[in-house]
Amino acid sequence: MFSVEFKGEMINMNNLEQNDEGNVFAIAYQDNGHFYVKVIDNKGKTLDTLDVSGETSLDYKSTEIIGFEEPLITTVFIPGDNLYVSTYHRI
Repeated sequence: MFSVEFKGEMINMNNLEQNDEGNVFAIAYQDNGHFYVKVIDNKGKTLDTLDVSGETSLDYKSTEIIGFEEPLITTVFIPGDNLYVSTYHRI
């Protein structure tokens, strides 16, 4: 059992995805309009934190929608341990 801490201004996340072997997990989240994906192993060690907004040149205007609990970002593992990331830029 392990825990992972997230710090930020206004974090919003939804799903935890795992690879086919169940030994790597990805958590897509938003922190006040900035999109990230944190990848961890099954011991809780952070393997990578992907700055999706920085990699895709998205601005930070897609802040959370009050009363709508979705983070406007999702991710899924696809064959070959590749990670697919999808964001919704609402402005």
